[in-house]
Amino acid sequence: MTMNTKERPKARRYILAHGFRPYIDREGYWDGVNAIDSDGQEVALCAVWAKQMRLMVAEGHFGKIAKRTWVWRRTGRIHARIVEN
Repeated sequence: MTMNTKERPKARRYILAHGFRPYIDREGYWDGVNAIDSDGQEVALCAVWAKQMRLMVAEGHFGKIAKRTWVWRRTGRIHARIVEN
């Protein structure tokens, strides 16, 4: 999966240093914005960190489950747009 976004090295270092990982809800979705920190607390990421985390998820940095939840969410939104039109 290719994303049209650039690498943000400072944001990557910050995400890794603070132990952020995608917050996958009970329904198995990740909204692309919320994360869990190393203490298990939910955190809303700023736009730059969220873009970098989405890139890292697409790369598979957080494992297959996180990547699949993001892919499913994106394809679900695309499908909804097609059905609406």
